[in-house]
Amino acid sequence: MTTFKDIFVDGSSAYIATDSGIIYTNGGRRCHTVTDTAGTYLIMERLAIDDNMLYGATKQSGIYRLENGSWQQIVSKTPDSVTSLAVAGETIYIGTEHNEILHYTLSE
Repeated sequence: MTTFKDIFVDGSSAYIATDSGIIYTNGGRRCHTVTDTAGTYLIMERLAIDDNMLYGATKQSGIYRLENGSWQQIVSKTPDSVTSLAVAGETIYIGTEHNEILHYTLSE
């Protein structure tokens, strides 16, 4: 790990996006890594939290939601240039380096 990409704090938990994957700590006592269900470390460019649910955006492979300790893909395609990520209810917004704003609506 050489670069921090994003850091998000939710109560006593901290989630850190690095160039090697996501690590989190609950209360600062131990660090853990987060993978997808296949055990793959995903490189998240941006993180967002809505209603205590963590979301992350990767280059090319999509948007993920942290469910039961592992990443679940919820959007399969995103542009390479995600510079910001926000979630409001069932809508995910991403900003790109080309000044575009895209949104995705989730249906449960």
